[in-house]
Amino acid sequence: MYTTFSNGVYISVIELCTETGVVEILDHVIVHDCGTQVNPLFVEGQVRGGVVMGIGAAIGEAITYDSTGHLISDGFKQYLLRRAADLPDLAVGHEVTPSPFSNLGAKGVGESGFAAAEASLMSAVNDALGPLGARVDDFPLSPERVLDSILAARS
Repeated sequence: MYTTFSNGVYISVIELCTETGVVEILDHVIVHDCGTQVNPLFVEGQVRGGVVMGIGAAIGEAITYDSTGHLISDGFKQYLLRRAADLPDLAVGHEVTPSPFSNLGAKGVGESGFAAAEASLMSAVNDALGPLGARVDDFPLSPERVLDSILAARS
């Protein structure tokens, strides 16, 4: 068992277009607890970097293959990365609860942002889709996947 895992709260505010399936992230708020921060600047970068990676993976980054198994997302025109302009401002807050299981009181920091950002976005999208009777259960939350869930719920 890992006794130095971090804790956090991640909230995504989105706008979802029901005609196109496009998900726009309006705001993303993080309150993170990695215990004692040995280097606060490094912690800030790790949290922000993990969240940006999670947002990219959740919204549209995908490795795709054609019907013969040939990789077709092998360049930046097919594998779409988020740019700084595509991202909302990230509001990051830090809580410090030292771990009793490590000498410095430190916990992990870099891992949580990725998975938590994905989960937060999936929850926000499904919350927006709920009144339509639609739901998405797989990543990425591409416009095609979101629109397919809306159309399936309508039929």
